[in-house]
Amino acid sequence: MSFSLLQNTMLLPAELALNQLLVLDAATPARLSKLRGRTLAVHISQPTLTLYVSITGNGLHLSSIFEDQPDASVHGPLTGLLKLLAQGA
Repeated sequence: MSFSLLQNTMLLPAELALNQLLVLDAATPARLSKLRGRTLAVHISQPTLTLYVSITGNGLHLSSIFEDQPDASVHGPLTGLLKLLAQGA
């Protein structure tokens, strides 16, 4: 099994949990529909990891592989990115 495939398999529970949380907000589907087809690259520096978040018709798709150019990207240590995420909640 390749490392990328293993990473994607490990991301599946996080993707499922995240999508279950998103459906709790009635406004989320409309907001996400405006971004459908877009991908965000999340470059984590500590630990080193790149995660791609693609917006689909069914919610978010998480992957460690993306063959195209992402629409946007963020860079930072995991703690900083989690703080940023918590501020938006």
